[in-house]
Amino acid sequence: MPLTTLISALSIFAAAVLSLFEILTGNPQWAVAAMALVAFYILLGLRKTGLAARVMLGAAVAATAAYLILGRAPGALTGVASRAAYLPALITVLLPLRISAMGSAMVDQAGRFVVHQPPARRFALLATGGHVFGVLLNIGGLMLLLHVALRGPLGNPDERVAQIQIRRITNAVLRGFGANIFWSPLGLGLNLLLTLVPALSWTEFLPYGLTASAVFMSLGWIFDRLQSPTGRQSHPKDTPGRPWGLLGLLAVLAAISGGASALETAFGLPLRGAILMIVPVFAIGWAAIARPTGLSPQRAIAALGVQTLRQGPVAVNEIAIIASAGYLGLVIALLIPNEAVVQFALLTGLEGARLACVLSLLIFVTSIAGLNPMIAATVCVSAIVSAQIAIDPPLLLLSALTGWALALIVSPATSTVAITSSAAHQTPATIGLRWNGLFCLGTLAVAIISFLVFWP
Repeated sequence: MPLTTLISALSIFAAAVLSLFEILTGNPQWAVAAMALVAFYILLGLRKTGLAARVMLGAAVAATAAYLILGRAPGALTGVASRAAYLPALITVLLPLRISAMGSAMVDQAGRFVVHQPPARRFALLATGGHVFGVLLNIGGLMLLLHVALRGPLGNPDERVAQIQIRRITNAVLRGFGANIFWSPLGLGLNLLLTLVPALSWTEFLPYGLTASAVFMSLGWIFDRLQSPTGRQSHPKDTPGRPWGLLGLLAVLAAISGGASALETAFGLPLRGAILMIVPVFAIGWAAIARPTGLSPQRAIAALGVQTLRQGPVAVNEIAIIASAGYLGLVIALLIPNEAVVQFALLTGLEGARLACVLSLLIFVTSIAGLNPMIAATVCVSAIVSAQIAIDPPLLLLSALTGWALALIVSPATSTVAITSSAAHQTPATIGLRWNGLFCLGTLAVAIISFLVFWP
């Protein structure tokens, strides 16, 4: 293994450990040290980053410079580091879990099982697959399931039928994937926003998130039925999978979520810390249990360690985008005077449910215009909390996550749409606005009505 690869991997894993120390001790200096290591890691791999990552990094540096030039208190940036350091830490600890899962027969069986279903059940199982794969494997799960699901339709000689199949499959997977942001303990969105709303824990928000996730996927199914004609649908040509694969993934998901919830409830440990501790344990256990025949548990775990070190530097583009977007949103929120936010709320009468409606709409619309939804959500939620505008904490999170979830399936600024358009051989505009625009508007309308009815 090259020395630079080893140094890069060790730096980002050390940053994750320091982030955990900050969560356990409450000392923000650990987070500052973690962000310094993240910056070092990104500099080592800067040549491997894409244009989007470099633009985001430049914007983060410019926002920091503007903050200091304007004479704002430098100490407040420590709090920014405390929140932002968790994002690269989460991506880092998910690496061994992804590696264990991607090499597992359980994942392969689950992927082929959800694809080989009759049309009446296919949307529900593809959406469930997109949801579960997204929670456990994040963007890697989306890529894997789309690859398995689209092999048949992409080779269909009947272009009209193929287009219908591709649209329905991608919509099902993408809508199921987008729904996990509402509750996933491994998701970046909910974990980031929970740090901005200290009055609410993951366990307290979970019933709202699960309900929103179920409504989101149900609306996805309804719009699929309304927009798609029934007719002949072909199955992929590879061997059908078995249901035990999907059931096994659901069991893993339940165990991780339950373990994190138990740590949070029993020991008062924040969800962020619980996840950083429990995910590597599950990754190691998965590698040992699902090891190839003839390989001892010790060698399987050692192989996982080597693969994880090699994959560490490969994740630099993803970490650069996520870390800089989260950091940028937090710094921009600090640049907005609380007095200005309060005066705007008083002039417009925005609070409670009305504010929630505007927040969802704002995140959704700005994402279509090209703004990363992580930045929009972070800026808005942080500014609202800092200005102490009257809104129920669960409603605040729910409204921000609604706009963010819709952005994930329609915005060209998101990696989900970019990856899906590449897998389906379609333009981002086709995947987003053309295929999912009506669904997004319908879901937004349902969300707004729900906010006004349940939080009058």
